[in-house]
Amino acid sequence: LEDSIYTIYVDRMLKDLIDDPASLEITIQFFVNEAMDHSMEIAQLDANIAAIERALKSDQLKRFVPSLALQGEVSHTFDRSGAGADIPGIEYDDDTWNLAASLSLPVFSGGATTVDIRQRRVELEKLRIQREQLVRLVEFNIRDAMQTVGVKEVNLTSSARSSEFARKSLELTQDNYENGTVSIVDLISAQNSALTAQASAINSTYEYIISLINVESIIGNFMLLGTPQERLDFATRLRTFAQERMAEEKGI
Repeated sequence: LEDSIYTIYVDRMLKDLIDDPASLEITIQFFVNEAMDHSMEIAQLDANIAAIERALKSDQLKRFVPSLALQGEVSHTFDRSGAGADIPGIEYDDDTWNLAASLSLPVFSGGATTVDIRQRRVELEKLRIQREQLVRLVEFNIRDAMQTVGVKEVNLTSSARSSEFARKSLELTQDNYENGTVSIVDLISAQNSALTAQASAINSTYEYIISLINVESIIGNFMLLGTPQERLDFATRLRTFAQERMAEEKGI
């Protein structure tokens, strides 16, 4: 396992934030907020909801806002010539104009407008329900994934301790073997135990990292693909959010 990957994912701060139920709840809420910010589905639903709300407001105004139309026309005769162009005794006005205005109320279209408003409201409620269900699904998935992270973190700590104990036991057995107090069978058994414990610790590390990557896939933000500054910004947001929530709970 590369040190860089290990450093990115096996973070003491994150372990501290999932070490107890209260801290775990705060961390889950932070990840839910991050998921909302990165979710394309949520963004699309929000855009559709906003569009229908604007259309609904427009339909509601149609029933009360009159339509005003203003039309004007101006004409000018530039030249009169030819036989019969001028008739004696008649004065011609070379400039004419007319102006017309109309004001109408949607008296007869009120029924259609009412139907449109009802349809808009149904569509709006449907989208809001879809958004609420999506938020709940994201929160459920994050909670489930974070519970898995908690289990893997316990396994990681336990396997690391077991590996350390097995290593020390092997060193002690080697010393005893050199002094002739234990047999080769005891030494081989200690070596096998140390190797097994070490392999278990490495496997637990990978499982812990995979569980965190699963959380990231739900959030839509992969630390491994981010720049050092982006990872620092993420850690800062998490730390700040946790501190603010803890202060609120303590009434500070």
